[in-house]
Amino acid sequence: MSGLALPPGGDPSNVSAEADSGIAFEFDYPLPHPDAANLIWYWPGVEMSAYRIRIDLARTRHVGDYYKLRLKFAGGPDDDLEALRTTFVIPKHFGRLENYPLQGSLGRVQTFDTISSVAVTGATHARLIVEIAKKYGFRPDGAVLDWGVGHGRVARFLREFGVTGRICGVDIDPTNIAWAREHLPKIDFVAGPLMPPLPYPDASFDLVFGISMMTHLARDVQDAWLGEIKRILTPGGIA
Repeated sequence: MSGLALPPGGDPSNVSAEADSGIAFEFDYPLPHPDAANLIWYWPGVEMSAYRIRIDLARTRHVGDYYKLRLKFAGGPDDDLEALRTTFVIPKHFGRLENYPLQGSLGRVQTFDTISSVAVTGATHARLIVEIAKKYGFRPDGAVLDWGVGHGRVARFLREFGVTGRICGVDIDPTNIAWAREHLPKIDFVAGPLMPPLPYPDASFDLVFGISMMTHLARDVQDAWLGEIKRILTPGGIA
């Protein structure tokens, strides 16, 4: 696994990694990243902020379906929410890397368009969303809407992290929605519009989430969707 970890104060010694008991791993950091300075030019030390984590399977003795690894940042918060935010979950079984669309469709959902990266981020975000929602009163048997579902990157993992109620997904991308309908039949997928309304009655969902949705929308469109999300949420629902 690899990525960027911005060092607090520009000091790489402020970044470390830890893993669940039984996981043998190596954490290589800091490493150079040729494009980081173009993307995050304002962060001190960004040109040496890449990391690589390598799990030694021969020495690993771990129980469970997912490896959990966490990046830790010295001087920052160290509460439950921070632990959720900075923990990655990596599927251990090859079956979780099956049944994905072609690379072109993967790349329309996130920048990193390999199946392995999509599976790691999908599982990680599913766990993060469910656990945070539970802290604010979400019950696992509640109805969930993934607003901007793509090909089901996150939605496909929700049941693995405890959701037992209805799961729906809506997206403006008809190609990914068509693929998802055919290949992930236990989730209700709908092709949605740029502007509301959605084809759901009032108070349909106990949890609505969208990942990097508002960043793609103009201010007036954002306002319209905030009103629509409020309409389809149950009283006391979480978004």
